Amino acid sequence: MSTQSHAYSSAACTRLQWADTFTRELPGDTEVKESPFVNSKVDESKFRASREVRGALWSWALPEQQPNPQLISVSQEGASLVGLDAADFWKEPQAAAAAWSGSAAIEGSRPWAHNYGGHQFGVWAGQLGDGRAASLGEVLRNGQRWEIQLKGAGRTPYARFADGYAVRRSSIREYLAAEHLNALGVPTSRSLSLVFTDRTILRETPEKGAVVARMAPSWVRFGSFELPASRHDHDLTRRLADYVISRHFPGLSYAELLSRVVESTAHMVAHWQALGFCHGVMNTDNMSILGLTIDYGPFAFLDAYDAGFICNHSDPAGRYAFSEQPRVALWNLMRLAGPLARVMDGQPDPAPETVSTITAILNEFGSQFRNEYTRIMRLKFGLASARDDDLEVIIQPYLDLLQEAKTDYTFAMRTLSRVPGSVDAAVDSLAERSLACNAEAWKDKLRTYFTSVYIPRLGPSDAATQMNKVNPNFVLRNWVAQDIIDRAENGDVEWVDKALKLFTVHAFDDHAPSGMEGAEKYAGPVPEWGEGLHPSRTKRRLGDYACINGSCQYLVKAGELCSSASDCAAFQLSSRWQNISLADSHSAVEQKWCAPEFCTLESTCGGAWTLPKAPYKAPPGADANAGSMSCCRGFDLNAQCGVYGGTVDTCSSDLVCSTGNSKPDTAALGKCVSPEPRHQVWIGVLLVLVGGATLNIGLNLQKYAFRKRQEKQAASSAKSAEHCSSSTPPRSVSADRISRQSLDISVADTMGRASTNQPCSKYAKWLQSTLNPIWLLGLGIFVVGNVINFIALQFAPQSLVAPLGAVSLVTNVVVAPLLNNEKIGWFDIGGIALIIAGCVIVVVFSGIVQQNYRLCMLVQLLKARPTVVYLCIISAAIICTYSFLWIVEQG
Repeated sequence: MSTQSHAYSSAACTRLQWADTFTRELPGDTEVKESPFVNSKVDESKFRASREVRGALWSWALPEQQPNPQLISVSQEGASLVGLDAADFWKEPQAAAAAWSGSAAIEGSRPWAHNYGGHQFGVWAGQLGDGRAASLGEVLRNGQRWEIQLKGAGRTPYARFADGYAVRRSSIREYLAAEHLNALGVPTSRSLSLVFTDRTILRETPEKGAVVARMAPSWVRFGSFELPASRHDHDLTRRLADYVISRHFPGLSYAELLSRVVESTAHMVAHWQALGFCHGVMNTDNMSILGLTIDYGPFAFLDAYDAGFICNHSDPAGRYAFSEQPRVALWNLMRLAGPLARVMDGQPDPAPETVSTITAILNEFGSQFRNEYTRIMRLKFGLASARDDDLEVIIQPYLDLLQEAKTDYTFAMRTLSRVPGSVDAAVDSLAERSLACNAEAWKDKLRTYFTSVYIPRLGPSDAATQMNKVNPNFVLRNWVAQDIIDRAENGDVEWVDKALKLFTVHAFDDHAPSGMEGAEKYAGPVPEWGEGLHPSRTKRRLGDYACINGSCQYLVKAGELCSSASDCAAFQLSSRWQNISLADSHSAVEQKWCAPEFCTLESTCGGAWTLPKAPYKAPPGADANAGSMSCCRGFDLNAQCGVYGGTVDTCSSDLVCSTGNSKPDTAALGKCVSPEPRHQVWIGVLLVLVGGATLNIGLNLQKYAFRKRQEKQAASSAKSAEHCSSSTPPRSVSADRISRQSLDISVADTMGRASTNQPCSKYAKWLQSTLNPIWLLGLGIFVVGNVINFIALQFAPQSLVAPLGAVSLVTNVVVAPLLNNEKIGWFDIGGIALIIAGCVIVVVFSGIVQQNYRLCMLVQLLKARPTVVYLCIISAAIICTYSFLWIVEQG
């Protein structure tokens, strides 16, 4: 096998006091019983291959060799926690990079990976585990235990379908964020070092790799308890609880352990809310048993204050939105309480007394969170004393004002210290850092709040100084992190180390330290390219087409790369058209265009520039080839738009660009408006009603054909049976067999075949029925009904067409009795009433909001490759079925 080539044993690392109690005291994976650093003969694949691990809380791990590891940054504060000095890393940077990337073994370490499960987005995900993190060991220092992990050093048995690596983008973010939050007073894991590698890692685009050395007193999570409990391994759950108590909460009972976890989690989330921090992925496998912030993924600090802010683009429902974090934390604690309740009782089903105890402990979360949040906010507001109504009278009204105006949260909290000096200046500066509000009216409300509510409760004259010690000036916003990432990837790797100092030592300073003058902007307003930046998406590069604040732009600075066609669908002389003159140069307009690979279906259907039908003349201000580079979904109602040549405009297909221009062959600016009242929506309604009734008639005609076929077969069978009863059956054949045989022969006769002893197959019966002219007529009518419903989508929106499709069920109550003698009962009448009520409710409460498809778009949908493939498969299946039945029928 291939292991690390040598042990890294610098003077600093020899001072590490390893105490790996986790692997000694808790059961491990029996697939590999020895560490690769003890038995090098074990096949390396055993440490990489994904597998289910039962009855164990960890597996031995083997970090991979990394290509050309480069030491980028070392946290002095983090290093000191385990008895190291950052300066020692830089004495032998290549050796240190090899060791702290996993390429070289650190003397005394025995890497392992944790085994745990978890609820992800509220759904049980089963076994998860450390797929790309290997714990080097536990270090004791000044009575404190620190478990050091390498994240991104390669696959472990829990990697599942992932590669086990980490990219530079996410590694820089986690490395800086952990130390930054610690400096801001938030309970968190810690960072030790950051190493870049030359490994190419495929994400949405190829990226270079990195390895972060991170630390925590323990990496045990809620999911560490959930996994064995889900497997009914209550002994393993108990052993884990005993270990956590003995090593981190000595002397506590199981109930007291849960109470301590509830309290620490409530305090952690209170710090998040007060700081404006959104974690983004609060799955139970990302919740520390010690109440620490761990696993920094798509985290974000609020820019504009928005309680509903979602920092994870994979969370469209907003489960982990900023305002939802306390509620989700309690939900996660409830998931932890289940396994601990069984441990408390020693039984699968907890006793009622245990359930009451658990419930009482969980009910403490609300008050603990509220009290801690209010305590922190009183400090940030600089209040003179604590009053019971501080949250309702002082804190929440201010947040409501920030929400109304979408004011920069960090700046707004920092500005509170300047309010006593000049209310008007503070109000004006806050208005400048707000995105959406009626400026004057909002400023009046804010001024009234400051003078009448806030200032009377302020503390002593030195309150401003104290407030500036708890309200940071520099926070690691998404756009700030992206700027640091861009600089590092463009060669300025020293900027990462400088940023670490800025966000730890100087986070509360008014100005950036010397040598970082360019970082002053990090405390300034969000740049245009940084608005709405999602950290969990692909990294941004200069020259990419990007979605910025709802519009598609060509990047001259970093922005957000589109990850799907719907993200950047317009040719977009963007929402900033009003700032672009028609006489602008080509370069100014080109920066507003969308790349052709992001065209949508609607782009090909007119009402906008299209790739295959771009006009021979380019849009205003561009060259003749520009049209072939663009596509357009079109702008929304009331958006600024442009029209060219009287035929092509930039509005969406259901709007028109009104310019008031009397010269149809010239370009002009205008506004997207609705055309004249669209009576065709009623055409769509009528079509779907007719289509629904038509397809039901077709279905009933097919049923009618089958019914008549069966009646005819039954009559023929009876006649044949009567004829056969007059003859004497052979002695060797039973009467029952004769009855069946005569029935088969009679059916064959009715199908026009010779009356032979060869029985007719059931396939032939079905084939004969389906070839019946009435059945074929029904099939044709059914197809026509579906086509009518399809066409209806051109005239009415889906939200209206879909529920009205239920009219086919109502039609059935009328048609079925007429054609097939089916009776109508009270249940049928009740069903009709429910269907009608359901249609009304869906239409009323959904609203007519979904855009109707144009016929062109419907045709394009039919031409789409998946649709063609689907239709071909269905057609082939039908042909094969009929061919098979024909062969069977021929005998």
